[in-house]
Amino acid sequence: MNEGIPAKSWPNILREMNRCFLAIVIGLFCSCMWGCREPDLEQYTPAHLEKIIVLGHGGGGMTRFNQYFPLNTLAAVRKAIEGYGADGVELDVQFTADTVPILYHGAELYERTNFGGPVCSHAWMTLKSCYYRHNIYAGEGQNQPLISLEEMLSLYKAYPANLYLVLEVKLERFCGQPYEITFKFAEKLNEVIRKANLPHRIIIEAKDMNFLNHMRLLNPGLKYFYYASDFEIGLSTSLEHQYNGFAVYHKNITGPQVRTAQDAGLWVMLFGNRNYEETVSAIRKAPEFITSDNIPLTLGLLEKNRNK
Repeated sequence: MNEGIPAKSWPNILREMNRCFLAIVIGLFCSCMWGCREPDLEQYTPAHLEKIIVLGHGGGGMTRFNQYFPLNTLAAVRKAIEGYGADGVELDVQFTADTVPILYHGAELYERTNFGGPVCSHAWMTLKSCYYRHNIYAGEGQNQPLISLEEMLSLYKAYPANLYLVLEVKLERFCGQPYEITFKFAEKLNEVIRKANLPHRIIIEAKDMNFLNHMRLLNPGLKYFYYASDFEIGLSTSLEHQYNGFAVYHKNITGPQVRTAQDAGLWVMLFGNRNYEETVSAIRKAPEFITSDNIPLTLGLLEKNRNK
């Protein structure tokens, strides 16, 4: 005789299964509603939220739906400052074959422009005919030219002096030149910055410590940040070389680690936040700076919670 479940119990089992399924659906719904509700970011007090500085990554950021203009162009910076109201921008500096500092993000020009090869393989006069070719940019965003740092600084000089300008210097993308040329780059960058005579708050950011150290000797009035791969390296390197702070990908540092760095007298800059969840996470970690790929979202979350 079969001693398993009697046939007459199957309706009861099905009812139990239906109840379990309904409970799961209700639980998922409640979880979604809780997770999707507006975050309360005021746990660090409104005073803290007031001091977070929002920088536009490459100008207007890299989020597809908000990136009307190519990164590191005059139009992108105008959009960030005049359109979105960012507290400043973070721009990418590379050097041409004749050591002119220009603004470009990628390792190869063919990724975004009508030219090929790395920036360092061309002289500046040649690159004056280089422009961004991607068809995802519409209207005014089409055919934006590659620009020099000197051109950008001329535009920035017209903006209020309380804005920040972060220059991330990408020496690792130069064409395998000898170590000694690092100092030549620092001297050239310092020359361009001093010539512009900007009143703004300028931060130089780089992975190359020799470059940062030499640049600081040339221009001690600027702020210097180390580009770190994680919290431990950022903290130890910045303290050892007495930099003002470090920049790190927002997922590679925790809130308590941010406060450890701050307690040591360092500023922390987080980058890489593009969507809602990443932006909320970055704000909750309470850094001094957020380099945002979605400026309207970041400013909107901060403003909404400042006014609570």
